Amino acid sequence: MISIVISGTKIKRIALMILLFSILLFPVNLLAHKVYVFAWAENGTIFTESKFSSSKWVKNGKIFIQDEKGKVLLTGVTHNNGTFSFKIPENLQSHLIIKLDAGMGHKAEWKLDFDEITQANKGESSKATAEKKQEEKIKDPSIVNVIVGILIIFVFFLFIAFYNKKLLNNKNDRK
Repeated sequence: MISIVISGTKIKRIALMILLFSILLFPVNLLAHKVYVFAWAENGTIFTESKFSSSKWVKNGKIFIQDEKGKVLLTGVTHNNGTFSFKIPENLQSHLIIKLDAGMGHKAEWKLDFDEITQANKGESSKATAEKKQEEKIKDPSIVNVIVGILIIFVFFLFIAFYNKKLLNNKNDRK
């Protein structure tokens, strides 16, 4: 049987599998460090804002502007206030995908529809549409997510307590 040695004790493979399963079962509910990017077109320019779920702005985040085929048209870096803007590329024939890499695995994406971009070239702003999409995308965690998160933490500490008790019993049996 495969085992791992921690502080002179062995944790059996099945216990380790239960722990890994419980951690991997609900990763979607762990939104503590989620990052968002939003974009809208206005007066021939595309504006982006990038922030973490804690409402802190993404500083020096890498921005990649791609066409619908995935071809990178432009790259840049967010300012200290999480913004980045650029002129609408000439001869654009598709929607744009704005990708953000805020470092340490924090990534986000925003699709800016071709219709929104063409309206901006006519002097209209798509900021209202972007704000509506933004509200739909950012939602507070539901009560179910909070309860599941608490249960995962509770199970983890029960797991630790069980093995600490088992360790104490094994030490007392040896004496």
